[in-house]
Amino acid sequence: MPACSEGDETWGTWHSLSAPNCIDAPSARVGHSAHSWQPNKAASQLRIVILGGADPVGTFNDVSLFDPVTKMWTKLAIPPELPDPGLSRYEHTSALFNNEEILIFGGATRDGPLGDMFSIRLTVDNTTEPQSNLWQLTYSSTEMDRATFKHDARTQHTSACLTELGQLLVFAGAGLGSTPVLDSQVYMYDIRKNCWSTVNLTGTNGPSERFGHLALYQPPATKSNDTPERLPCGRFYVHGGMAENAFFDDFFQLEFTKIDASGVHASWSQIEPSMDGNPITSNLMNSCAVQHNRSILTECKTPVSHHVPCARAAHGGVCVPLPTTSERFEVMIFVFGGVSEMGALNDMFCFHTGTNQWTEIELCCPVPKARLDFAYCLFTQTVDLTTDNALSKLNLKTEKQILSCTSSHLLRQYFFIHGGMDTEGNVFGDAWAILLSENCESHQSEIDQAS
Repeated sequence: MPACSEGDETWGTWHSLSAPNCIDAPSARVGHSAHSWQPNKAASQLRIVILGGADPVGTFNDVSLFDPVTKMWTKLAIPPELPDPGLSRYEHTSALFNNEEILIFGGATRDGPLGDMFSIRLTVDNTTEPQSNLWQLTYSSTEMDRATFKHDARTQHTSACLTELGQLLVFAGAGLGSTPVLDSQVYMYDIRKNCWSTVNLTGTNGPSERFGHLALYQPPATKSNDTPERLPCGRFYVHGGMAENAFFDDFFQLEFTKIDASGVHASWSQIEPSMDGNPITSNLMNSCAVQHNRSILTECKTPVSHHVPCARAAHGGVCVPLPTTSERFEVMIFVFGGVSEMGALNDMFCFHTGTNQWTEIELCCPVPKARLDFAYCLFTQTVDLTTDNALSKLNLKTEKQILSCTSSHLLRQYFFIHGGMDTEGNVFGDAWAILLSENCESHQSEIDQAS
């Protein structure tokens, strides 16, 4: 990916992925969703899937694929069997399951919030022309009829929160206007069982009703057994959001504790960040040096500072697992943009669960314009170390750094954003990516097996 690997500013720099004069590029929009997709796990077929969204005129019933290497867009035909409103919605939840099925829940149209659930399949057909890929969307009302959500319709509820067992998590959201639904429960949709359930919550420190919050799920570091009990072993994070005119800066995690006849049980706890010490710990530095795992926290040449993100909503974020040889569950949670009482934002923070600290990342120019309600996801680029130009691709100065990796491939993880708007009414259609981490394929394979 040339745009994400040139020069000496690989770390700490956003790279524009917008291609001029691409006729298939989606129009400027807000409230859409994005997912990284690699059909057949082929690195050459990496695509970003963009679904739905809206602008001041109306909603978009469309799906686009983006190639972050060539910066080219491809529009997909919408299955005519898809019932209204279909993908013509914004601020919905969507999730990519089993690398082919896209689940869509809720969101809103001009008529109000939605509470429906449906799925479409994303496939590649190579039968007609072996040298080309034909991307297809399919929908079957009989095969993919989804259980009804029997609670309040909602929008601005979560992002893509799918457990390692194929369970979609939904928390809170908005009803009409700036009023959240009066519902602080966590709901779980089990894709394989095609049923909704309410998680039994314990703990008194759970988040209040809100919308526009960031919600992320990080699978465990080791693969969970898909037992009949189907208890998720990862963690569900909720940050910020708003209710009426109040913005939140609080941060919570939900851990699943047991399952019994009454269902899944989980416990909320509020994360209180530490302001002591150095967020870039010696343990992290040593682990990165030995395993050739690098991150923006260890490599960014610009200053980093201890700041807690201001209260905000409609922001984006991703989870990046940390290399570890222990049973500790450690991730970096990156947060970008959103809106506060002062207006739209374009700052970036990282929360390190190992040190329990926030770090504000001082970014190199250019930086995306301040924005809220944009689409975002994490995607992984594979770098082949056996090629002659591996050094230039990696921005490494000696072969010694490459030799520290026992694999023939490095995996580079990027935070991708598209679109959004500011508080002046400007709607964006640009795409950006920033490098967050780089690690040997063996480490990432363990993570992929767990997810």
